[in-house]
Amino acid sequence: MLRKPVFPILAALILAALAPAPEASANGILVTPDASFAPPDRRRPRPPRTPPVRLKGHRVKAEVNDAIASVRVEQVFHNHSRARLEGTYLFPLPEGAVVSQFAMTMGGKMVQGEIIERDKARRIYQSIVSRRRDPGLLEYMGRGLFRARVFPIEPNSDLTIQLTYQQVLPEDEGTIEFRYPLATDRMNGAAVQSVSMDVDVRSSVDIKTLYSPSHKVEVKRDGERKARLSYESSGRRQERDMLVYIGRSAR
Repeated sequence: MLRKPVFPILAALILAALAPAPEASANGILVTPDASFAPPDRRRPRPPRTPPVRLKGHRVKAEVNDAIASVRVEQVFHNHSRARLEGTYLFPLPEGAVVSQFAMTMGGKMVQGEIIERDKARRIYQSIVSRRRDPGLLEYMGRGLFRARVFPIEPNSDLTIQLTYQQVLPEDEGTIEFRYPLATDRMNGAAVQSVSMDVDVRSSVDIKTLYSPSHKVEVKRDGERKARLSYESSGRRQERDMLVYIGRSAR
């Protein structure tokens, strides 16, 4: 539970991202100060506001070796407005996950971010923005949530963010569970143009079953201990997180 938000304007967003624990409720999102996710007033119904920056493409590549997962996320956001914006990137991490890499596009080039202590990150960020430079500072905020302040988000242009994390997957009686926060509807405001997800599985013992109860996926096997699970979607709303079960034989 968060005692006191560091940035009050983000308090509602942070709580919303963490609300349905232990499951994540949305994938990485990029929010700007004028974005509003307040619940609608039933007494005065109004159409929902469309955020100026929306998720355009979402690509995930995961490698699962026994019960260790390494997940690389690439998300492309588009600024539909005519203004240069400042934003905050939020990503709900699974419990126990550790971020190893963060990068974002700046001026058409991919620039590596830096994982630093929260208070120091805030001071550096405010100093750089005041001089109109381009930071991509990643910091931890609460349990299971990473945050990066992003500037600039150029008008009518794309911004690509890459994030890599590792985690130990839960296992119960030989069945490993892999879950990825793929749902986008609640925060994005529109269907994502393209979504793709590949999960390469390697096991030290035979793989008995590999399936997803949440999505229609394609599974290709390579012998008894290797397999690949794939999912693709175009222009379709993502209402559920990706859930994959890997059933393995006893050692």
